[in-house]
Amino acid sequence: MKQIEHDPNALDDRGRWSSSADLAAAMAFEKAISGKVSGEKIAMINGRHQLDADLENFSDPRPVYSLTDDQRDRLIAHARQDAAHAVSISIILNQRIELIAQRITIFGAIIVTFLALITWNLWR
Repeated sequence: MKQIEHDPNALDDRGRWSSSADLAAAMAFEKAISGKVSGEKIAMINGRHQLDADLENFSDPRPVYSLTDDQRDRLIAHARQDAAHAVSISIILNQRIELIAQRITIFGAIIVTFLALITWNLWR
């Protein structure tokens, strides 16, 4: 297995990684483990990375926003609404993919049946 190299200068005095070093290490780790990084894995890594960044788990300074309580509450509500929309769209897309997979299976079975009939008729 390929050795993953880390930059020792990527840590701050409290032992925290910089945001970019952490993301690069996570991608390199996934590639070393599985040989490739799928779109789903990239989305998972990016989501986890963004959560860690929002929780200030990295050495990078985070911007400070001067928001009123109403603005903050509105942003939280909209973020939850966006998440609900994303879940709904994901469910719809998964249902459509399942339908397409069923149709492909049925179509494949029909093709195999016709090929079997053609082969049987040619050998008679």
